[in-house]
Amino acid sequence: MKRVKILLLLLTVTLFLTSCGKTETAKLSDTSSPNVTETKLTTVVPAVEASQNVETSKEAPQKEESTDQRTEKAEKAVASIKAEDLQTVKDSIHQMHEALDQLLTYGGIKKYVSQDDETWKVFTDPQSGLTAQFTSTVNELLPLIGDENLKLDLQTFQRFMEIASEKRLSISLAYAHRVIHDLDYWVFNSDADTDDVRDYWGATATLHGKAGNPYYYWLESKAYETHQNTNQGKK
Repeated sequence: MKRVKILLLLLTVTLFLTSCGKTETAKLSDTSSPNVTETKLTTVVPAVEASQNVETSKEAPQKEESTDQRTEKAEKAVASIKAEDLQTVKDSIHQMHEALDQLLTYGGIKKYVSQDDETWKVFTDPQSGLTAQFTSTVNELLPLIGDENLKLDLQTFQRFMEIASEKRLSISLAYAHRVIHDLDYWVFNSDADTDDVRDYWGATATLHGKAGNPYYYWLESKAYETHQNTNQGKK
């Protein structure tokens, strides 16, 4: 009898251990357990407000930079210009910006949704049009500048103006304005005391970088070939 009781006890212990093992195995294999998480990797692309009409770039965006960081980049670009040439470059950029300000701000850009020749003559006239004048000015400025990103921005501004005139494309005018705006206000006048009331578009390679820059992506992807004017244009 004693031997039977011992055998029954051993059998009970064995069954208990087997049951515990199955329970633990079930816990480890249960992916619905709150202790098991699945990590998904996603590619982040720069999102630009729809109202800006800039196509999303496929390149990863740069991190938002502080005003101090932008100021350092601006100072570096300005330092690449000889002292005797600096005022010429600064004044020329301001004058181009001011000319576009007068035509495009406060809703003026909407006028150029129309593609008629008379409306666009202020830009397209081969002699007196602003596109021809700006092209001449930029070509005069480039040899005075040492910083490659600043040169690239002026060439990009020039290209935006050319596309706008060739295709009567108001959005390209807006992008040209944003490039020259950022150069005027944030590169050559970064020490102004009106920073809190001035827009910063992030449209330049000088300050924002080229990689992940939606304005450069719009240009290099030739989005202008399929872009059409709308009445939603902004400055």
